[in-house]
Amino acid sequence: MNWRRGLFRLWLVVSALWLIVVVVFFYPQVVSPYIEPRAYILTDDLKFFELDNVSDSEDRDFKAAYQTEIEFPNKVTLFAKDDTPKPVLDTQSKSFYEQHVKPREVELATARWQSLERASATGLLPPLALLLLGLVIGWIVSGFKSTPRNPNGAQPSRIPTLGPTPQAR
Repeated sequence: MNWRRGLFRLWLVVSALWLIVVVVFFYPQVVSPYIEPRAYILTDDLKFFELDNVSDSEDRDFKAAYQTEIEFPNKVTLFAKDDTPKPVLDTQSKSFYEQHVKPREVELATARWQSLERASATGLLPPLALLLLGLVIGWIVSGFKSTPRNPNGAQPSRIPTLGPTPQAR
């Protein structure tokens, strides 16, 4: 029975299963990483005002004042009053996209890379640590094995001598 080969194969199977679990768990975080949502208001003087707290947009009074809600990619929302003319809203939406939505693509890419780094570390470090632990244990156990004997029955000496050997006296 070859223990080294069997344990190495066991490590391969356990590592493959671990990688599958890590991919299943981290895939959604890498594809669509979490970034804080942002909400803005289109004011009467056609400027964009960022809400300090996105949950403020859920307030009943807020919803009554700003009934038009435009959702953009990268978790950005623009609120406007219901009486804002459609051509003005279209023009301001394009301007808003360039000023506030596009810059968030960098933030999204950074969050995606951070998720990928965490996934890589989580997927690779435990199997490598387990392999290293196995190699160290194997090295320690091999130190307890007896050395092979010579055919004439004498055990070879591992300690070098500095003087003449006992047979030479």
